[in-house]
Amino acid sequence: MKSGFSHKRVATMKSPIIFIIFAIHSVYAQKWHENANFYQIYPRSFKDSDGDGIGDIQGVISNLRYLQELGIDGIWLNPIMKSPQIDAGYDISDYQAIEPLFALSCYYKHIYTQNQSETYDMVSEWRKVLDEFSGTESKIMMLEVAAPPEDLQRYHLRGADIPFNFEPLLTWTKETSAREMRNFIENYMSYIPSGYSPNWVLGNHDQKRLATRFGTNRIDLYNTLIQTLPGHAVTYNGEELGMTDVFISWEDTQDPQACATNSTFYVERTRDPTRTPFQWSNEKNAGFSTAEKTWLPVGPDYETVNVKNQWVAEKSHLKIFKELIRFHKLMKESSFKFSSDKNMDQNILIYMRKLSDVLTYVIAINFENKSVALNLYDHFSKSDIPSKFRVEIISLGSGLIRNQLIYNQDLVLPAESAVVLRAKGFSFSLSITLKIFFIFLNLITYLRFE
Repeated sequence: MKSGFSHKRVATMKSPIIFIIFAIHSVYAQKWHENANFYQIYPRSFKDSDGDGIGDIQGVISNLRYLQELGIDGIWLNPIMKSPQIDAGYDISDYQAIEPLFALSCYYKHIYTQNQSETYDMVSEWRKVLDEFSGTESKIMMLEVAAPPEDLQRYHLRGADIPFNFEPLLTWTKETSAREMRNFIENYMSYIPSGYSPNWVLGNHDQKRLATRFGTNRIDLYNTLIQTLPGHAVTYNGEELGMTDVFISWEDTQDPQACATNSTFYVERTRDPTRTPFQWSNEKNAGFSTAEKTWLPVGPDYETVNVKNQWVAEKSHLKIFKELIRFHKLMKESSFKFSSDKNMDQNILIYMRKLSDVLTYVIAINFENKSVALNLYDHFSKSDIPSKFRVEIISLGSGLIRNQLIYNQDLVLPAESAVVLRAKGFSFSLSITLKIFFIFLNLITYLRFE
């Protein structure tokens, strides 16, 4: 087995880790991270700027415009500090120096059981340190910690803004039903303390990619889900394109967790398939590097699945993702409501987002492998929704058309598809009329007393 790159030691647990988040553009006057979209960058695989086959920080910097154009609010950057690479970057030896290789990251090796009672006290101390620094921007603490909703709540209450919600990432499969998803979503959101927001993580550098876990036909479905639910959405680099896991031979394997096994069993332990170079274009090495050989092989589908192609295509996963981010930003002050339990035997998620009294949106995601006819009045009361909608955002292959008029009784949702429907709220016209009336009344009163 070739070993031109440093390997990491096998690790079985993950400790809470603070992530430094860099704002890409100014967002809101108070807490900039409220309702934010975060993008996880695995530096070693994102972009190689010097042709050595390994991604680096300059590669990240040179492509910040891509994230800005998508509408990303902040970056979750995996470790880049100087390290002896015993634990592939998490074993930091100098917090004030940058690792020359900008090494890959993985589970942090430690000897303690996670989520001990003292851990929450430590988070409180970290919060105090963050708050010691004055400035106009609020400070954000994000924790990478595997814990159930009730423990995530405890981290919130000790000062953590975003303890990552990893349960969907770790437990959801293609067989997970819409009802099971809904039950988890409702349960998790019930543990979110006042003043905090939920967060949704469906991909990262340690688990199989969305397209591999759920199927290429469902890429837009799960991206739609995390971008239209309330709170923070977290996206692992490449999920917006529909990148898939890549087979890595024993000879090319780099993941120390796999290298600790043998040529027969390494495939059961390796995480390399989800860490392959980001696919920028259909050029050599997917535009990731000019090197003769990259640290991991590039995916074989890079000629079609890449940023350049999808950016100019009439329809693509990337363009849908960008539309979803725009929708997510709009929904910062909106309400959220799941449909009633009627017809929940169908594998469909339906919920509503309402923006004051101006706009009403219904999101419908069909996980069935067959089309489903829906009457929205079976899912919401007539007092909740208008009688007709326009198609706002659609998944690839849905057959629906942007701005298409849809009556509540006539929605046909194709197999494995998602749609965001838009309608003006009921009280919009009435609200405007009342405002004009009161302005007119105040004017008359003013003139009368003059």
